[in-house]
Amino acid sequence: MIILLIIAICVFGYMCYVLIKPENFNAMNSELIGVISMYGIAIILAILLGKYIGKIFNYEKLGWINCLIHLINCFQTQWH
Repeated sequence: MIILLIIAICVFGYMCYVLIKPENFNAMNSELIGVISMYGIAIILAILLGKYIGKIFNYEKLGWINCLIHLINCFQTQWH
């Protein structure tokens, strides 16, 4: 998980550098990097959402999300 975060930070930094100094890159290179990063982001989100949904279907505790859901339920019952 940490490796995915490091890769995402590196890609984001590279994209920021391309935006700051576009004369060093041709259009094809930046388009290719953009497409690759979008696929990478989609794959990372699919993995994370898959793990989350798996925990929901196995009735596991979800940590801070359970606290958030409890607070939302308290506010809903208070306003109705």
